[in-house]
Amino acid sequence: VSVIFVKVRQGYDPKRVAAGIEDSILEADAVARKDIGKSIVHTLRDMSRIFSMTVVLASVLALFLVWAIFSAIANERSKEVGIMRAIGAKERHIVRLFFIEVLVIACAGSVLGIIAGTVLSALLGKSFALLKNLSAGLSAGDQISISLVSFFIGSGICIIGALAPILRLKKMEPLMVIKVD
Repeated sequence: VSVIFVKVRQGYDPKRVAAGIEDSILEADAVARKDIGKSIVHTLRDMSRIFSMTVVLASVLALFLVWAIFSAIANERSKEVGIMRAIGAKERHIVRLFFIEVLVIACAGSVLGIIAGTVLSALLGKSFALLKNLSAGLSAGDQISISLVSFFIGSGICIIGALAPILRLKKMEPLMVIKVD
């Protein structure tokens, strides 16, 4: 790729000069200097949209996955819950017990996700030419802010996904659960 910079005299329209160059040399493409930056900005904006859609889709899928996993856990532990309720455990005790479990799993998963995401972004950031050429290093404060937001979003998704199974568990009638084999 060869690049030739052309300085246009005052009074001439740069777009007309570019069009004249493209008309006279068929293999040449003329691009105004300010348009080069615009194409990079448009590319980054498109990448940001794709990334945002991927994050939203992954979050929705994670929500359904958490719901399915905690539904399975709730089904397996239904007898335990029935026995606990039969010996006097209140609904709030059941909710608290499972909520603590969800919280521990959510926090551990969020921390592991932050570590994996940080390592992956550092490795992939060096692989893409567009990202290597941009000076887009994040400060420590920015990285900590992103990590905290990621932690709360990841934990929130886990908690929201587990709410329905937990609420279903607390409503179980002890006698009905214990009788069913």
